[in-house]
Amino acid sequence: MFTRELPVLRGISEEKRRSLISGLSDDEQKIVGDLYQIAVNAFTLKQISDTYWTSNIRRVFESHAKQLNLLCCHSDHIREWLYDISWFEVPSSADKTENWKEARRLVMACESEWSENEDKILWDFFKLSWSNAELRIFIYTNYMKRGAAEHPADLCYRLCPLSKGVHYLLIGFPNHPQKGETFRVDSWNT
Repeated sequence: MFTRELPVLRGISEEKRRSLISGLSDDEQKIVGDLYQIAVNAFTLKQISDTYWTSNIRRVFESHAKQLNLLCCHSDHIREWLYDISWFEVPSSADKTENWKEARRLVMACESEWSENEDKILWDFFKLSWSNAELRIFIYTNYMKRGAAEHPADLCYRLCPLSKGVHYLLIGFPNHPQKGETFRVDSWNT
């Protein structure tokens, strides 16, 4: 399992960030870099809320989908379809904003859970485990609630269904970086 923790209060240089996440694919590195910047900005601007995180995360995924010529679906764009955020391959002639019926392949599935409740975390993570998307991303709050036996990413890793050839990328946003919480990135293959 690949695990990296990046501080958000003082930030880090882009060069340092790239070296820390160099074990990820190019697309994953771009996504992680943009999501990390959201975390840094949130604490700089004192915009620490699920609403701020969610709207900016959706914007990042929309931008990446557009660059890759994919259809991006979520509750504020077209509509949530199967997952909180998803990318679909559609014929190049299809209108990327309207013609979701032309979707041919699920490229990315993303679920997020801001709650610290282990059952809610696993409920959303397990949705990804049954997906056939090439890229499966789970976003959560990087926080271990009092009394929790293990970190949310470790819990997901331990209980991850054993399908072969599946790749996961987990990204944890800190709630209280002043208490040492970090932006955490985990990745593994089954």
